[in-house]
Amino acid sequence: MVNFGKTLEDAMGKSRYPSSAYLDYGGLKRMIYALEVRHLREPVDENAMSLSVRPATNAAAMPDDEETSDDEIDRSQRGAPETTHEHFLVFLEKELKKMDRFTHEEVSKIRKSLNELENLGGDADRCAEVEGAFLEIEQYVNLNVTAVRKLLKKHDKVLPTLPPIKAFYLARMHDMRWVRNDYSDVVVRLSRLYNAVSNGNDDEDQDAPARRRQYDDASFVRTTSKFWVKPDDLSAVKLAISKHLPVFLQPGMSPSTEKSKKDSQLVNSVYLDSSTLELYHQRLEKSPGACALRLRWYGTGEPTLVFVERKTHHDAWTGEESVKERFAVAPDQVPKLLAGRFDVDAHLREKQKKKQGEDATLLQQRERRLVTEVLQLISTKRLVPTVRSQCTRCAFQLEHTNAVRASVDTNLCLISELTSSGRWYRDPNLNIPSKDITRFPFAVLEIKLALGDSDELPNWVRDLVSSKALIPCHKFSKFIHGCAVLLPDEIQAAPYWIDDPSLRASIVASGPTSASILKDSAPPLAAAMASQAQQKEAHDGDLEVAAAAGSTTTKTAAVSGGGRRFDRFFSWDLGPTDDDAGALLGRRALEKTTTKCCPSDLFASEFLAYDDVDDFYAAHQDDDDDDDVSGAMQKLFPLQKIEPKLFLAAERTFIHWLHAAVVLASIGSAIFAKATKHRHTRASVYAAALCLAACALVLYAMTVLRWRQLRIQKRLPTEWGDPIGPLVLGGLTIALLASVWVVEVINFALSTS
Repeated sequence: MVNFGKTLEDAMGKSRYPSSAYLDYGGLKRMIYALEVRHLREPVDENAMSLSVRPATNAAAMPDDEETSDDEIDRSQRGAPETTHEHFLVFLEKELKKMDRFTHEEVSKIRKSLNELENLGGDADRCAEVEGAFLEIEQYVNLNVTAVRKLLKKHDKVLPTLPPIKAFYLARMHDMRWVRNDYSDVVVRLSRLYNAVSNGNDDEDQDAPARRRQYDDASFVRTTSKFWVKPDDLSAVKLAISKHLPVFLQPGMSPSTEKSKKDSQLVNSVYLDSSTLELYHQRLEKSPGACALRLRWYGTGEPTLVFVERKTHHDAWTGEESVKERFAVAPDQVPKLLAGRFDVDAHLREKQKKKQGEDATLLQQRERRLVTEVLQLISTKRLVPTVRSQCTRCAFQLEHTNAVRASVDTNLCLISELTSSGRWYRDPNLNIPSKDITRFPFAVLEIKLALGDSDELPNWVRDLVSSKALIPCHKFSKFIHGCAVLLPDEIQAAPYWIDDPSLRASIVASGPTSASILKDSAPPLAAAMASQAQQKEAHDGDLEVAAAAGSTTTKTAAVSGGGRRFDRFFSWDLGPTDDDAGALLGRRALEKTTTKCCPSDLFASEFLAYDDVDDFYAAHQDDDDDDDVSGAMQKLFPLQKIEPKLFLAAERTFIHWLHAAVVLASIGSAIFAKATKHRHTRASVYAAALCLAACALVLYAMTVLRWRQLRIQKRLPTEWGDPIGPLVLGGLTIALLASVWVVEVINFALSTS
């Protein structure tokens, strides 16, 4: 296996940057192992210090250097026997500053190139060059951040007697500008240049003012697809979208201001729900007419304008489409809205002052209906602020149409709003306990389409969706995820993505107590190695709770009391974790047999070849932690989603096969009775063949039913259908009937001749 040092060398060889710009991983690693052989005794807090005593010796009874000068710290022969811990720390600091300085210089060059392009009016080829340079410097940063993480981890592992430095230097690194700074202005400026190029460099489009805002922003009818994006793929995804959709800046943000140079805006959304989380369960089940109600505002600091938004779900087969409706209120009116004392007439009179005409009248009628229904919903279901989502949103959209929109939410965190402070959202000046906040490890990309019947999906959207940079997550919801993680005692069902191994660290960090952790914890696929009886018992428990909740899109389990019982819904081990532990299930050997979204049968066959799950993990264990280059990002390993209707569908398919067998057996019995009466030998043979075929069909149906149920119970990431069996049976049936027809034709021809 290739270790990380070799991977770093290969990357440096392919990069146009000089090798000296990268972290001296090999030199620092040699210094760590040089310090390892000294075997100094571990300092003890209660030991008194004396300046008149020589330092402790190493295992060879050799004393430490009596004094350390600045010249010795800066010596070029790193890793020599006289290396001290101080040498290592000083050299590490110099490397961090070197990478910080190099990154800043490269970004300055990129911004200079953008200035030249903006003066020229844009050039497609040069824009592509700048884009490539930006992605290359980002790759440089990611590679070096991973190298520093691995080096610090190795330091604390190899030198356990010395004070751990990983936490301190990680914080130090993330405070430096090469990691901390926001360079999203490059994305905004490139987006404008691409837009100028696509419009034929016509900066003064005469029709632009007339084309702007030719759509209703108070009501949205659209289809939405959601994806997870890993941080290291985020810039590439943003730039791919910006070639076709410009970065959409909120109204009021002037392009000339410094603030507008950033591509993202802070978005807060407070979701309302009842004490029983009725809206949560309805949205989770996708019940017809299920609503989500939230209070949203944009920007940092206290809100100045709050949008009350209602999202209503409708099944596509009914002919209705899901819709989002909203109206704006002042922040001081929100408590009145929640208390049911909101003055609808005064609100509409204020709106009427700003808009006049027939369109304004229609809008007022629609808004009156919406406000009245929202007030009724809050009052009847006793909705209160429950969960808040906070993220920085980068939106992509043409100013004159919302036919194709895209948004990327980064730094997503979910916050519990069930507090006794009397506010409808938390006081931003107070710290949030870890148990009341969870940080989502991925960015969330939403592609929203409002196309007409004659409109076709743009090709660039197809290419983006089919790329490996996007991880599809069907019907992902921030509201549902926040309730499932922060309020595990109140929920009766959890979404299917909640036990994905890549989310483990973020969920554990939200503060589950020891009472919440699985006592008999196991890796995510350990359930597949359990006994058949245990699987059946777990399956029965799942169906009971699912039937009670009416859930068709969730993975459920029996409700247990006491503490924050995460183990009701999470199938993975909630034990100690490390922030750069790599894939939970995986190592790269596992990745070779699976894909992100469509796992193959190859993995299942390999997995089932082992008698015990520990043997499986041992066979794929990577002994050298340097071989895992994933850094802090865990690999996704999607488990199949279990729905109660899957078992019913399997049984329904079994019944259909039995029906076909009964038909064949009935025909065969009738023919056999008729043939016996008239002593027709050939007819008796045909009848017997049909009866045997019916018996074979029953055996096949029973075998497939059992095979499919086991795969569903184990949640194996493989094919649950049987695409070959029906073809074989159909072919045999056709061959049997054809042979009967041929024999009869031959006999008829012989008899007539």
